[in-house]
Amino acid sequence: MPWWATDRSRGASLEVETDGKYMSAVVTLAKAELGIVFASIACIVVMRLLTAQINLVGLMSTSVDQPVSPERAQLLVATLGAAGYLLLSTGNPHAQGITFPSAWFVLLFGGSHLTYLIAKYIRPGATASD
Repeated sequence: MPWWATDRSRGASLEVETDGKYMSAVVTLAKAELGIVFASIACIVVMRLLTAQINLVGLMSTSVDQPVSPERAQLLVATLGAAGYLLLSTGNPHAQGITFPSAWFVLLFGGSHLTYLIAKYIRPGATASD
């Protein structure tokens, strides 16, 4: 038995359950802790967005005086949708390993980015820094 599995104060070894009964409880606890961490981070980001502590000036347009760019809005929606899809697919309890996105999803996401890039560079007056 390894040195870390013995209780040195009493001189007896610790009982280690290997049938999976306790392991499922550990996995459930780890998932709950991870959910709490992600929810806390999301709450902090949302609060900072609402109180304007995070600067969003260039997110939807290239400057303050320009209107919302449709390419940027489309790219933001596609990126958030892709992130949500991948986040939900990783929570699948029946998955045997890492969940990879399907081919249609990759094509849809790549097409979204391609649409953004094409619209960005064919727009009149666009520069490389936009």
